[in-house]
Amino acid sequence: MFIISPSSSKALVEKCRQITSVVFLDSPHLSDTTFKALTECRLVKVRIEGNNQITDLSFKLMSKCCQYMRHIYFAGCQKITDVGLKMISKLKYILVLNMADCLRISDGGIRPFVRGSSGAKLRELNLANCIHVTDASVKEIARRYHSPVQYFSDVIRLAICHQLMYLNLHHCENVTDAGIEALGNMLSLISIDLSGTCISDM
Repeated sequence: MFIISPSSSKALVEKCRQITSVVFLDSPHLSDTTFKALTECRLVKVRIEGNNQITDLSFKLMSKCCQYMRHIYFAGCQKITDVGLKMISKLKYILVLNMADCLRISDGGIRPFVRGSSGAKLRELNLANCIHVTDASVKEIARRYHSPVQYFSDVIRLAICHQLMYLNLHHCENVTDAGIEALGNMLSLISIDLSGTCISDM
């Protein structure tokens, strides 16, 4: 398996200063040290999946060096915790956050992320299989993106498009009817995945 070393990523950054997007799929040996070199670019999108080396340190680096980050995909990165989410909660331009299969993520990270500057422009949130996320997070999401109208014109609809539109709670086993009911006033939602949650037919 090809391993990207800190020295090779540093060499890449030195030669390719215009990089704004990086994708690492099936790169289990990618480390925080390697990621640090990449943050010297003006990254706006990062996608890393199935990695057990990346930790909250990479989120700390993003919070300090990637002020214009818009798309964050860290699906299946098992060492990312609530601490990491808190670190990026001050970033103002995040449009997409995908933390699917990050089993150490819980309400303790989701709630401050949604409340922070990071939640201001969020359009898509994927928490699939984040089994420690509960109704508390869902209610916080509902409060942040509550739409205060029942009927709206096209003008208002466009304004609401600056709010959350895609929410994935697939197999968030601690999400129940109480949390889902709170989402009723989120008129901006156009897609939601509730399969595997504890909602009832009532």
